[in-house]
Amino acid sequence: RLLPSYDVFDERRYFRPGDQPGLVEIPLAGRLLRLGVTICEDLWVDPRHLRQPTYNCDPVAELAPLAPDVMVNLSASPFAVGKQTLRRELATAAAARLGCPVVYVNQVGGNDELVFDGHSFVVDPRGNLALQLPSARPATCWVHLPLPHGPVAPPAGSPVSAPSPQEELWKVLVLGLGDYARKCGFRAAVLGLSGGVDSALVACLAAAALGPRQVCGLLMPSSFSSPGSVVDARALAQVMGMATTTVPITPLMDTFAQALNPALGQDPDGVTAENLQSRIRGTLLMAVANQEGRLLLSTGNKSELAVGYCTLYGDMNGGLAVIGDLYKTDVYRLCRWLNSPAARQQRRAAGLPTRGALIPEAILDKPPSAELRPSQKDSDSLPDYAVLDPVLQQLVERHHTPDQLIAAGDDPALVQQVWSLLRRAEFKRRQAPPVLKVTGRAFGTGWRMPIATC
Repeated sequence: RLLPSYDVFDERRYFRPGDQPGLVEIPLAGRLLRLGVTICEDLWVDPRHLRQPTYNCDPVAELAPLAPDVMVNLSASPFAVGKQTLRRELATAAAARLGCPVVYVNQVGGNDELVFDGHSFVVDPRGNLALQLPSARPATCWVHLPLPHGPVAPPAGSPVSAPSPQEELWKVLVLGLGDYARKCGFRAAVLGLSGGVDSALVACLAAAALGPRQVCGLLMPSSFSSPGSVVDARALAQVMGMATTTVPITPLMDTFAQALNPALGQDPDGVTAENLQSRIRGTLLMAVANQEGRLLLSTGNKSELAVGYCTLYGDMNGGLAVIGDLYKTDVYRLCRWLNSPAARQQRRAAGLPTRGALIPEAILDKPPSAELRPSQKDSDSLPDYAVLDPVLQQLVERHHTPDQLIAAGDDPALVQQVWSLLRRAEFKRRQAPPVLKVTGRAFGTGWRMPIATC
């Protein structure tokens, strides 16, 4: 009945809404089973869970007079952090309103930027969880539903335990990356290994999704690269069992400077020289991807995309931005989980080493730096990520205005700086590769903001 047309959804472009409640009567054991059928968004209307947009009909309420024996919700609901809790609340509310069990069946797999996490479940008429299927992998299970409206008998065996937020995020990113690569015809990937935390995490995700032998890391040091960055990148690759190639870019930087000198009247300097380094690296990565038929993975995070701390046709090059919906602080959090004993089961399932740290501690301990000029640190140009990320989250995901943040007590100068950077970087985001969506609002098809604003 309900066709969402907000965020990443545009169902009205392809479908027409129904005009009758979805009830199917099925002969079963000498009686008619009254099966209420709802599709995805039909469940997301409940007076106690107000959300945008509002609709002029309530498919669950329309089913109530028809007294279904069970309601099934057939969903293609993409993952977002914390969304499973809301799904359960809505299904529980529907079960109470109808007085019958609710079977929530969700799609599994990646499609472009969206990752459908499965996590199907059954709740009884009292809202008790009777069955929970795992996240991020297909699964099938029988559940006994005594009719009419008896207690739901859970299946035999151990119940599926809820994964931690970090484990769930890891599984969804691995699923999204693997499905995107395979559906686009790629069996192997390449990425730039800088010795930094972002490329380290993307390398681990790629190895888990495609296999370490299918992932190649390109090291492209310059005269500004610290010795530790090269050492750390090689250490990561050795632990992961992935191949690397080193292509120093200093000779290429000199060639570009010589070629551009007549046009500029001097050698490139400042931001021009910094962006040239990034674009040289982007060109090298694209050449390897083209020559070897690999998917180039962009390693930028959401904090960088938000404020434009990235280079068009440079480090933004790629076919998929794997962690483009993770703030920098989220990246560190996921990396530390990955190095912890709590991740051992997922590392084993992905064929990754289970002992010791996957990501060298030196990578996690060093200050973030693009290393495009001497002694450069991200904090030279941006607020510390621990300060920046909460402000971005309020502006991007909570839809708060700068005035609201300032009224709530945030530093006015900080808020205005971040707001200005966010708006000015829109032209970069418009040309970014697809971003795997894992939050309520990602920079992708659901982010529809103008480039030219007053």
